[in-house]
Amino acid sequence: IMVTTNTMLMVMMTELFRKLDGDNTGSVTFVEFQEHFHDTEVKAFFESLDLDARDAWTLFKLLDVDNKSNVEVEDFVDGCMRLKGPAKAIDIAGLIQEIKSVKKKAQNVDERSRKLQKSTRFMEKQLQMQTQMINGLRAAVPTV
Repeated sequence: IMVTTNTMLMVMMTELFRKLDGDNTGSVTFVEFQEHFHDTEVKAFFESLDLDARDAWTLFKLLDVDNKSNVEVEDFVDGCMRLKGPAKAIDIAGLIQEIKSVKKKAQNVDERSRKLQKSTRFMEKQLQMQTQMINGLRAAVPTV
């Protein structure tokens, strides 16, 4: 029964995709997506998937996996299947872990940036002192 249900869902998603693809190019742009986003049928479909689609842009970016600014039917169906239903604890735990990793990398970049700024200020002072010393020597040496 699960295969049949998923197959039916995929057929329904494909039909919805065709509706969203107003110019029949085989892909949906954000403009096309947004035009239909608040349609009763579209909202009902996303709600039936337990897909909390409050924001068209966020949902579109999640479906646009290759960042081409358009979504093809395969990406639309795969994305909706992947996103349907409530978030699972393991999904949330994975996101938390990824956020911690990104935070640590950002802190390392920040620390390196501070060290680089400190080194740059030191080198600027050294260069300034050497320039003053050279100018002092030039002033002390008589011109011929």
